Amino acid sequence: MKVVITGGPSSGKSTLIKELSRRGFVTVPEAATIVIKNGLHHPTADPVSFQREVLSLQIRLEREAEGKGAGIIFCDRGIYDGLAYLRFYGVPESVIRLPPNWRYDAVFYLEQLPYVKDEIRFETPEEARRISDLLWKVYRELGYDPINVPAMEVERRADFVLNRL
Repeated sequence: MKVVITGGPSSGKSTLIKELSRRGFVTVPEAATIVIKNGLHHPTADPVSFQREVLSLQIRLEREAEGKGAGIIFCDRGIYDGLAYLRFYGVPESVIRLPPNWRYDAVFYLEQLPYVKDEIRFETPEEARRISDLLWKVYRELGYDPINVPAMEVERRADFVLNRL
């Protein structure tokens, strides 16, 4: 079972992924964070190259996780998150090639937490909200029924997710 943890910037995705990892689950880190920290591309300078690099890395990381034979894999974002970011930048989605038939078994959408600026986040709180809304819309358009995860302590969020699988 492959599960996406998604939501806008500063919604607690990476914190929840760390908690699930601490509990012994196989997790996939956020590819965009890795790309930014490695200085390969920046989303505001070249959104197309950035999303292509993120997509490539996300696919590789998910395949590596699948190779571990775990019953459940939790992904810090999914390959379809990039579509929301392309829309945010006004870029046609056709600029990236998504693998056919790539599916997730469940999508959990985290409600926004108070916005915290860091070295990775470049959005304003208003832009973060817009991205959050676009993520919800993209997953719904793709036929998913995202499960809304309320804002609460990370341990309770982890329990909430696990109780709904």
